[in-house]
Amino acid sequence: MGRVVIRAASRYRFARVLGIEISDELHRIAEENLNRIRARLRSPVELVCADVLDYRIPDDVSVVFLNNPFRGAIFRHAIDALTESLDRAPRRLRLIYRAPREESVLNDHPRACKMRARGRDMDRRVVMYEMR
Repeated sequence: MGRVVIRAASRYRFARVLGIEISDELHRIAEENLNRIRARLRSPVELVCADVLDYRIPDDVSVVFLNNPFRGAIFRHAIDALTESLDRAPRRLRLIYRAPREESVLNDHPRACKMRARGRDMDRRVVMYEMR
């Protein structure tokens, strides 16, 4: 519904804050929420309605926030897509992962380095990785 995107764009100055949502209904709600507060944002926002399996991650993405959006093969596909983006345009990418039920995928990934973790309760746990 755009809460994290709006919060990031309200608090920080990014070149762009990008929100991806597969659900048409949640995408519409995010657009409505964004339109209500757009004038107060510090960063431009782009909302995209797409399936992560079909979406090509832009090569300028530098921070990714995941709130346990998917699991299993879909999660692995998303991490592979991030790695492909890094291969096309080498850079430092920070991955912030809340409620990290697929944390082992990142822990085993050769290009993901855990920077810090906070919280013990899985639903509130937040882990930050750097990928190159």
